[in-house]
Amino acid sequence: MKTLQLVYLIFTGLTFSCLSHGQAVTPQEQDGKYYFQVATVYFEVDPTFGARISFFKIDDEEILSGSTGAGDYLWGSTLWQSPQSEWNWPPSVELDQDPYSGGIVDNQIILRSSVDETYSHLVFKKVFAAALSDTSITMVYTMINEGATAHSFSAWEVARVPSGGISFFPMGEGNVEGAFAGQTELINDVVWYEQDDSDPAGQKFICDGAEGWSAHVNSDLKLFVKKFDDAAATSNAPGEKEIELYYSGPTGYIELENQSAYTNIAVGDSVSWTMKWYLRNLPSGIEAQTGNTVLVNYVRSIMSSQPPNAIDNIQPSEISLYPNPAREYVFIKNLPSGTANLTISDVCGTVLYRTKIENNEQVQLTGLKSGLYFYQIVGSTVRESGKLIIKK
Repeated sequence: MKTLQLVYLIFTGLTFSCLSHGQAVTPQEQDGKYYFQVATVYFEVDPTFGARISFFKIDDEEILSGSTGAGDYLWGSTLWQSPQSEWNWPPSVELDQDPYSGGIVDNQIILRSSVDETYSHLVFKKVFAAALSDTSITMVYTMINEGATAHSFSAWEVARVPSGGISFFPMGEGNVEGAFAGQTELINDVVWYEQDDSDPAGQKFICDGAEGWSAHVNSDLKLFVKKFDDAAATSNAPGEKEIELYYSGPTGYIELENQSAYTNIAVGDSVSWTMKWYLRNLPSGIEAQTGNTVLVNYVRSIMSSQPPNAIDNIQPSEISLYPNPAREYVFIKNLPSGTANLTISDVCGTVLYRTKIENNEQVQLTGLKSGLYFYQIVGSTVRESGKLIIKK
């Protein structure tokens, strides 16, 4: 019998704060920027530059495309009004780049723009909050009509990530449209785009989505998921769609774009739209590969706050951990000959531990406090997952 010592991959205190469902995170201020630290995820907003989302990191690795120099505004994540046909280019300076007023209010960051005097007479209000329960960031975007007449708009979030990687989302009604449509693949009702340096730069595709989410995996296997209210295909702004993707070139960035329903806003009235962001390390055993249904199901599991089933094509077995509830250790029971992979996650889906195991192997639970965890055991011919309760 071999004994295996369990080692934490993240701080114990951060892990168990994540078990407090619905517990909000208090934002902080440093060097004029506002930020949330949510376990290993870092999220920052720059109020001096259009309330731009300037950083979104996990384990100190950035997913967004950063600024390339003075005067550059094609970086990070911003908000525009749609349709673009009403303002063409460039975007409103007041909404996209000028300083926003406001600051930290309780557990939120609340920021407000000045009036867009050039195109729309809109004011943008951006509210940001973070939750430990699912290690997520929520943003509520509000468009306020300060003009003299009623007008219709869609909210348009643009998140720029470095070129490379794979973008995907469930397909809605109609077809993929635009000059870049030929670079996409539709597999099992999911639209996939895998960036290649030979792709034509300066092009985009647009289409209707389904289920209210889109995702991107970069070359470092960081998974960025955006969740939003699914807009009906009939509610798009003229010439626009719910999900859009723009590719600037191999040394540039990809814009992951989402739009709300096209809504009429009366004078002095407003309309709000909620987004939710997640950032994860892609677990080993889930390949970043076009058409991978396991990857799609993993994204769905993140949004449902359920532990993911990493492998879907293996029949369940009688493998288990015992004793369960456990105190100081558990054994692996009924594992066939050979080795398998053991993964232990917290209730947020964050992987705390991963290793190869053999039958009747003892796993020491040193450092783990009392609480609920999820385990997953995957081998070449077997799969088992379930809850692990620790009582000390």
